Amino acid sequence: MWDHVKRQTEMALEAINRPRPYRPLKVRPHVPGSNPRLVTTVRGWITSEIFLLGKTPEEMEKMLGFDSRPGREYLADGVDVFELGRPVGANDFVLGGAYTYLPAGQPWDGQDLQWPPGTGATQWKLIADLPCVFIKTVARGMTYV
Repeated sequence: MWDHVKRQTEMALEAINRPRPYRPLKVRPHVPGSNPRLVTTVRGWITSEIFLLGKTPEEMEKMLGFDSRPGREYLADGVDVFELGRPVGANDFVLGGAYTYLPAGQPWDGQDLQWPPGTGATQWKLIADLPCVFIKTVARGMTYV
């Protein structure tokens, strides 16, 4: 008998756990005065590196679906980028993924301005704390390379 969920999970894991430039990354707002090297685990929404390459935090806000209204920029102080310390496993994420034009995988209700639709980067939601390695901080106006 064909197990659709098992096959969907296998296909999703193949898409998630690819090497550079498609490796899964976690983007978090940089907090001035913090030391992102002390962060050892991540969870929540991740994306593929290909969507970040050559982008500034300002462009990432629009692509990933973060608030970019003047004075409310979610990535006002830049971003901290993290690589996962191990491949994502079947029990580490929510099957189904999403694209940033569907915030949290749902059609946008037009109300939540903090999380507007993005321009379509692939995302997956980690539901487990995964080990991570800090890659770099990217200040506003600078590009991720």
